[in-house]
Amino acid sequence: MTNLLTINAEPIREWLDGGNLNDEKQIHQLRVCIKKLRSLLRLIRDLSDADIPVTKMGDTLKSMSQCLSGQRDYDVVCGILCAKAEEEEDVSHRESFILIQKLLGQAYQTTVPEPAQLRDSGQIVVTAIDELPSIELSKKKLAEYLSANARRICKKGHKALATAGCVQLHKLRKRVKTLFYQLTILSEAGFDIDLPTKKLKKLGNRLGKIHDYCVLENMLDELRNNDATSEKIQQADWQRVQKYSNAQRQQYLTQSSKLHRKWCRQQNRVAEKA
Repeated sequence: MTNLLTINAEPIREWLDGGNLNDEKQIHQLRVCIKKLRSLLRLIRDLSDADIPVTKMGDTLKSMSQCLSGQRDYDVVCGILCAKAEEEEDVSHRESFILIQKLLGQAYQTTVPEPAQLRDSGQIVVTAIDELPSIELSKKKLAEYLSANARRICKKGHKALATAGCVQLHKLRKRVKTLFYQLTILSEAGFDIDLPTKKLKKLGNRLGKIHDYCVLENMLDELRNNDATSEKIQQADWQRVQKYSNAQRQQYLTQSSKLHRKWCRQQNRVAEKA
């Protein structure tokens, strides 16, 4: 497991050698790297018999993720509004999305994360990985653990998708993404973990789309409840944007529910054959 941490930390090492926080592709790779490492640390924390010092590393990775997420959320929401504005043929409808985007730009003036702080955190992570002892996890324990998490996603997923609450769906998305990264990393390393990943990846992506529209709706609520922007947002016809967001979220919710059912049936068939 230590070797897997070392391999999957490579994007952080590359970024430390001359990363650019204005490079969207590089930042995306860094965020994925952080998610992969956190997924591996969860395996170690839950399955390792030894007292492995991973808490500080996990906390540092969480801090790095939060540091990079604010800008990402704002960029995604602006992308949604820009794309919809370009599609609109009615000028007044188009203006609603453009004005909301401008208001968000004024209210959420996110700044690029401080490079020195992020580099310090990245160095803490790679140093901690280099200092770890050799970690061996039983293949049997791994298989049982991953299968149990797959069953948990099926059980809890039905409820989350039925209630359709943003918080519950976000938790489900994190569970799905964590399991997907764990399965993918172990499979690439030669572990024979007989659980399907293709539909799991699609499910995570659809749940991610739902999260994006939940973020948009939260931002709209904050604009409406802010004395400095409440009058301006009324002029921008925020209800039109809200209606569009709700419709898109419902569409992805329907897709997610269908994918969830298919993936659960698929992994249940695999479990029956085992």
